[in-house]
Amino acid sequence: MKLSTVAEAIACEIDEPVLAIRATLSKLFKPISGTNEYGEWTLQNGAFKDETGEIKIVFSNRAEIPQSWREGVVEVRCTKGQKGGYSGIKRAQDKKTKLPTLSISEKAEVRLFTDEQPKSPPPAPANEPATAPRSPPQPSSDAGKGVIPKPEEYAASEAHKKGMAEAMADGMAGLYQIANTQYAAIMVVREYLVPLLKEKHITIDAQQEAALIQNMLIQTYYQRGHYNFPQKKLGIANKPPNGTPESG
Repeated sequence: MKLSTVAEAIACEIDEPVLAIRATLSKLFKPISGTNEYGEWTLQNGAFKDETGEIKIVFSNRAEIPQSWREGVVEVRCTKGQKGGYSGIKRAQDKKTKLPTLSISEKAEVRLFTDEQPKSPPPAPANEPATAPRSPPQPSSDAGKGVIPKPEEYAASEAHKKGMAEAMADGMAGLYQIANTQYAAIMVVREYLVPLLKEKHITIDAQQEAALIQNMLIQTYYQRGHYNFPQKKLGIANKPPNGTPESG
């Protein structure tokens, strides 16, 4: 069930359900009660606050929320009915101030979220009598093995490290080549292709320019992957697709 922020709850329509919300109980007042034509009722006002804002809340017709929950993190969730609808929390509006309000009825699940977080065990009393030290555990038969690797194990480890270093160097070189290719495509489009099209009275906007760059990169990577030609320091030598040697 999605947890809404206070700002999201405020943005809801009046009478729209808010499935769940978790926030700091920044305000909590004593409940009030009375009787009307429908029977006894109770209301307890408060407020939820998080980094997105603060909203008034009204707990209605439910057990009193203890004052010890104030400034704690409280989580409220709707319950799902047999017909599939959700009830318990809905966006409301204060009749006097017309400000956004969350109405939380007896059908909602309300819990202090901090109660579910793991707690560290309590420290032992200072005057607790000291217990007799236990005998140290017997070392296992494998104790001491593997502390100093054998020469062949050390050599294998060094070879593995060297292989990893070479693979990392190859990866960095590949990233450098990709960056150079992207920069070259941008410069070709902006410095050559766009001015050439302007001379022909063809206007290119930013989106079309980006599409041209992307298309050029796709073509470049396709050619490199398809022909698998090797790279040289000052250029790229093409290898014919059929694998025949180049003519001298």
